[in-house]
Amino acid sequence: MRVYTFFGLLMLSLALGGAGAVAMKKLLSWRMLPSAPCSSVIENGDFIGDDMQRYAFNGTVTFWLDERMISIFGVTESAQQGKKKLRRVLHMSQVSSSGPVVTGKVVEIKVSPSDDVGGSSTLFSARDESINLVFRRLRAQMYLVTVNDNWIMMCEEK
Repeated sequence: MRVYTFFGLLMLSLALGGAGAVAMKKLLSWRMLPSAPCSSVIENGDFIGDDMQRYAFNGTVTFWLDERMISIFGVTESAQQGKKKLRRVLHMSQVSSSGPVVTGKVVEIKVSPSDDVGGSSTLFSARDESINLVFRRLRAQMYLVTVNDNWIMMCEEK
């Protein structure tokens, strides 16, 4: 075998091996669910509450999948009630995941003393109701989240 042919095949095999290693790393790092807290910032979100009245929401929603909770902090504004602070944490149990879908049951809603909205209003699910989260990965550390088939937001791993 000639020296040129040997080095040519050696270089080709190294290039193919390197490309294969990079492809495997990309394939193995493609996660369906966030592995860290995933935060979403909502600005001028226009929603309809449980009382069928319109309100605007500005704030953040953070999904803590490993801790089985969702934290919500922001300000709601409506024509009837004006501006009010919203600060609460939803704790889930019976959490299961299948691919990009996470289902669970809200067992506790911790309302902060600084929450002006009060415990009667629910944002995603009330206590003892189920909650469904569907994550679709858009790119590294960025997900599209659907909550109970009616909330759609982007979240970013922190």
